[in-house]
Amino acid sequence: MAKLRDERFICPTGADSDAVTCLDIISAKQLSNAACNSLLFKLIMAIMRNESSETLRRRQYALLLSYFQYCGSILDSDVPPSVIRFLLLEEQEGDDDELTLQNVLKEQSELARANFAIIRKEAQAVIDLVTKDAIHGSETGKAISFYVLDSLVSIDHEKYFLNQLQSRGILRSCLTDVSNYLSKDMSFSSEFSQRFCTIDAQFSLLLRITHHYGKHGSQILLSMGALQNLSSCSLSGYQKKGSSRLNSNVVKERAGEIDKKWSLTAPVLRIITSFTSLVDSADFLEVKNKIVREIVDFAKQHQSIFNSILRENISGANAFSLERLNMVVSILSKVCYLLLI
Repeated sequence: MAKLRDERFICPTGADSDAVTCLDIISAKQLSNAACNSLLFKLIMAIMRNESSETLRRRQYALLLSYFQYCGSILDSDVPPSVIRFLLLEEQEGDDDELTLQNVLKEQSELARANFAIIRKEAQAVIDLVTKDAIHGSETGKAISFYVLDSLVSIDHEKYFLNQLQSRGILRSCLTDVSNYLSKDMSFSSEFSQRFCTIDAQFSLLLRITHHYGKHGSQILLSMGALQNLSSCSLSGYQKKGSSRLNSNVVKERAGEIDKKWSLTAPVLRIITSFTSLVDSADFLEVKNKIVREIVDFAKQHQSIFNSILRENISGANAFSLERLNMVVSILSKVCYLLLI
């Protein structure tokens, strides 16, 4: 798998990149669906062995994540087939290209369904084991376990995995963990760095819920009190305390910790943005007003963050800064419009 994945990045037509077409890329060498199914089945069986240990499972989880990455790297599911078809037609005309695209799309769809079916057969035991590692494992084990849950949600077709996660309380646990983490001042502690990767993985799972299930996923998080949890967080970064005579290593460490915490504002804002989509779909005025009030309360609680982002000099700003600005403007515009009508 690793060898085949690496080969995808080797130019199919040689060193001349101008000769590469979309068709070359999407029809690159790959394992057959049957081979992929066999790999996944054996990997799941290996993970479920009684004599397993957390250390071994971490390696197996890494292989599982690599497998899902491999299966999803032929075509990006977020890119509409019409766009890919247009690119193909732009490069060269012919029915063969259209037929190849249809075959690739069909095989990808069949592989996704097969992956889901294979895991669903052992879903109860697999999710029990992964959630156990996510809650009770080491910090490294927790982080990779949450990424595995994220990957399972990404292939869910019938809200089956979503229901499994809800029944085990894993989503509510994620919300509580990220709220507690962002509310504590853990500057200069080893606990901060160890927990950061786990929190990042938990945010990844929460965002996957809102993205994969759309408004339904956002509604689930909202019903769990996500807005209240996030409103109680401290996103303004660490207060600069202590002596100004700190040595350069400590200064660098402090800057790194602040940057890490500041980077978590983006997933928080993404979740809040997903909640704004629920306002238009609310059937009752009381429900709509409640969502708007909670979003307004969030903005008030984090007014300094909103002000900082809005006043940031965007000349030469990177993609991360522009994304935050876009989300803040989107949230405020939506809320202000609804308050005026």
